[in-house]
Amino acid sequence: KPNGQYYVEKGYEQEFISKQKILDLPGIGLSLLDKLQQNCSHQTIETCKNVQNLFSLEQLKTILGKKQGQTIYDMSRAIDTRILSKDYLPKSISIDVNYGIRFQTFDELTLFVKQLSMELHKRLKQAKQKGKQLTVKIRVRSANAPIEPEKFMGCGKTDDSSRLINLHSYIDEPTTIELEAIKLLKQFHFIVADLRGIGIGITQLQSTVKNNQGKDVNGTRTLFECNQFRVPKSMVSTENADINQNIDQPSESSVSRKRPIQQEQTIAIARK
Repeated sequence: KPNGQYYVEKGYEQEFISKQKILDLPGIGLSLLDKLQQNCSHQTIETCKNVQNLFSLEQLKTILGKKQGQTIYDMSRAIDTRILSKDYLPKSISIDVNYGIRFQTFDELTLFVKQLSMELHKRLKQAKQKGKQLTVKIRVRSANAPIEPEKFMGCGKTDDSSRLINLHSYIDEPTTIELEAIKLLKQFHFIVADLRGIGIGITQLQSTVKNNQGKDVNGTRTLFECNQFRVPKSMVSTENADINQNIDQPSESSVSRKRPIQQEQTIAIARK
């Protein structure tokens, strides 16, 4: 910790990695482990040490492909060339409660939603983010599940559902979060007493911190900042030059239009 990071002193890398489970490596799942196990039926593959002893680089590339084989070979030996980023930009910020949820009325539920909205607001402020998409997730007791599960105040077996809404602007205000979340809750059809879990999340985030160019640190730009919407400077300067020239030196056509009118007025006066 934090964020799942663990520091290993130099010189102890191999000792540490050899004891780690292969499934704990990033990007390694059961399907990949099954492929390895199928090619090594005489021994169970569980740790990185097993991979080191049982497979060469060429064997891993043959079984998993060149790229994935190289990755597993390196990671099982504590080799990772990816850059460790200190400034992590979250893709979503949410709050979920799946324990102790027992309500009898919708008013009780809305009061709890208000509390969740306040907590989500604090998390957004702490992360210096606003969001444009709001999601509500609920867990409702399954029809065949007992009213009270084995675990005291747990959620037990549930049917899970979610709804989302795209907002008109980026938000982090607790009142807005609360109102939009309640709107989504009313779209579900469930018995309040059967509710066993609820979560509210914000996605499509935008940082509230601006960099030196006045843009948010997530890199969001307006249409006026995009190159495809800009008029080339050469075109602007040429148009300005033409305008200035027309102002300083009136065209002959504009002068010739005025002279006949003046002549007609003179003739009319002479006749009188």
